[in-house]
Amino acid sequence: MKNDFLIEIGTEEIPASYLEPGLDSLEKLLTDCLKDNLIHFGNTKRFYTPRRLAVLIEDVSLFGEDAVTIVTGPPKEVAYKNKKSTPQLIGFAKAHNISPEKVKIIKKGKKEVVGIEKREKGCSTVDILKKSIPSIIQEIEFPRSMRWESSGVRFARPIRWIVCLFGKKVIQFQLAGAISGRNSNGLRGEKDIIVNNPLNYEKLLLENLIIVSPLKRKEAIESQIRKIAKENGVEPIRDDELLLEVTNMVESPLAVIGRFDKSYLLLPNDVIKAALKGHQRYFWTERSGKGTNYFISVANNLYGDTDTIRKGNERVLKARLEDAKFYLAEDMQISLHKRVEELKEMIYNAKLGSLHDKTGRIIKLSSFLSKYVDDVDKTALRRAALLSKTDLTTNMIKDGKEFTKLEGIIGAEYARRQGENKKVVNAIREHYLPKFAEDELPKAKEGIVLALADKIDTLVGGYIVSGIPTSSKDPRGMRRDA
Repeated sequence: MKNDFLIEIGTEEIPASYLEPGLDSLEKLLTDCLKDNLIHFGNTKRFYTPRRLAVLIEDVSLFGEDAVTIVTGPPKEVAYKNKKSTPQLIGFAKAHNISPEKVKIIKKGKKEVVGIEKREKGCSTVDILKKSIPSIIQEIEFPRSMRWESSGVRFARPIRWIVCLFGKKVIQFQLAGAISGRNSNGLRGEKDIIVNNPLNYEKLLLENLIIVSPLKRKEAIESQIRKIAKENGVEPIRDDELLLEVTNMVESPLAVIGRFDKSYLLLPNDVIKAALKGHQRYFWTERSGKGTNYFISVANNLYGDTDTIRKGNERVLKARLEDAKFYLAEDMQISLHKRVEELKEMIYNAKLGSLHDKTGRIIKLSSFLSKYVDDVDKTALRRAALLSKTDLTTNMIKDGKEFTKLEGIIGAEYARRQGENKKVVNAIREHYLPKFAEDELPKAKEGIVLALADKIDTLVGGYIVSGIPTSSKDPRGMRRDA
């Protein structure tokens, strides 16, 4: 006999980046528990939304397999004399509550010894799960966990409900103020969803407008975005990273298209992208390869009021684009060359001086490195090195929000608008690359040399200030730069 097992842990909204590692951990802990107790099971299915982590395990045995162990005793020649049991054999048999006649001869390496076979009956799966699951939930690994209530249980977010079924039977326990049962929460403000059969879980939630399969939710979002974009004569600009994040932020997706004033298209494309994606998680659109003033958001309510959602999105986005427009206008009044002096007022590190000092070191390092690279435009390289950090003094970068991530990109854009040489512009843009392991590399020779000079200065300075980084201690991100 077999049954299907389902556990759903309901919470407040879990951060998008926590869901995959949390579910990986939960699945492994559950399957390891079953394996350790010799409980056979079939396929596992994984589900999550921002408010729930769930694992369905099919065809789980009602009992664990009987455990057989071999207990060995004295060597055969010690256990028997003249084919009769010796006191050693009698003592061994008595210790294990059997008669000497039931002892077997067992091969152990090159010797023969006496031994017995002990069989321990497999435990009830329900008993194992009831005992183990509270501990399993507490052992789930997230990037960060906290205590949310008086019992001291640590979790990514407060636990609000738990569904735990073995077949149609509830495995009942209490944890973090929640009592397990068969009631799952629907969308906010909607009635509870009663789960009576683990196999009906996904279908039942879908009937209540919740797509618990992340893959199907992603497909639904992509389909809605393509459809609504086509209806408005635009194409969505593909962004797999944003798509994954949005998929992990909703459980009942609704794509809504909005617009912003065309005058904002005069802003740099990277600034518009940052305003759309950085905080709002909106998808930008294009027409014939050029960005348009249409954007698409994904709300967490399939039957939400699209007009209200659209107006809210447009209002919030307008404020960010208006900020960017103001920053651009203000920043362009001061040339990057004049901003070099402002770097003297910006401390890079108490022991390493200001950003102006760092710029001086980068100029010298890049000049030295350029001797070993053919066909480098040394004049452009020196100019790029001089201006490389000046965008850190601009309003756009000092904003402290989504535009801050555009360092280097803003410097290059401002350099272009102020008439700097194309090689200077490219080197400024590329000198921060790569920013992470799979990131693109600088392509222009001036960009390559400037990037190396900047990273060498960062690394050597970091060693001087903080020592050699370790796997657990690297506050300045030197291992990444290396």
